Amino acid sequence: MKTVLFVRHGQSEAQLGAPTDAPGAARLTKLGREQASLTADYLHSISNGQVLLVNSSYRRSIETADAIEKRAWRILSRIEMPVQEFTYLAWEGLRGTTAQERLAFVEKYWAKGDATHIDGPGAESFEGVMHRVVRVLRSLRELPDKNIIVVSHANFMRALLFMILRGDEYLEDMDANMMKRYQEFRSGVRFPNTAVVPVMFNDLDEGRRGWLAGGISDGHLPEEKRSE
Repeated sequence: MKTVLFVRHGQSEAQLGAPTDAPGAARLTKLGREQASLTADYLHSISNGQVLLVNSSYRRSIETADAIEKRAWRILSRIEMPVQEFTYLAWEGLRGTTAQERLAFVEKYWAKGDATHIDGPGAESFEGVMHRVVRVLRSLRELPDKNIIVVSHANFMRALLFMILRGDEYLEDMDANMMKRYQEFRSGVRFPNTAVVPVMFNDLDEGRRGWLAGGISDGHLPEEKRSE
C-alpha cells in the first residue's frame, strides 16, 4: 500500500498579519522554522525506508521542505508538484495587502458561488482546483515510490480530503451547490501548521482500490509550538 504523508507548511509571516506581494511570497516565521524542524524529527522517526519529498512552488512550502530534507536523513529524492495553495483571488491591486485587508474580497468570491469563475490573472476557479487535486492524486498513484512526504497548504489539503471522501475522480458536479458543501466542509476541518495527515492508496484489494485518508494531527509538536 502506498502511503503519502501530507504536511502543512510551518507558520508564515502572512499568518501574523504581514503584507504579501504574491500568493507564494510569504516566508516562515521563527516559530514556523522551529515547527518545521520538530516535524522533520518526527517524520524521520516514523519513516520506513527511503522517502520521496515533494514541495509546492510557494516559499513557505519550500522552506518547510528544506528543514525536512536537512534533518530527515532517509530522503531519497525531492521534486516539485502542483500542490500549491488554492489561490482564487487575482493579485492585481492586492499586492502589499494583509489577509485582513483581503477579507472582503474573499467573502465576495465565495458569495458569488460560481464554480467556474476565474477572478483574474494568476487566480484559479473552484472547479480548477478540484481538477488539480485529482491530477495530483493520479500522479502520486503512478509514482513508483511507496513512501512520500508532501509539504502543501491548508485549503489545498482540505480540497484533497474533500475529494477523497466523495471519490477522488468524481468531478461531474462541480457547481454552486458543491462549492457550498466544500465551504461547510472547510469550516469544520482544522489544519494547524505542520499538521500531518496520512493518505494511503489501497492497491491490494481489487474490489476496494482507491485513496483512504487518516486523521489530521499536530500532536508531534509541544503545545507552546502550535499555531493555525
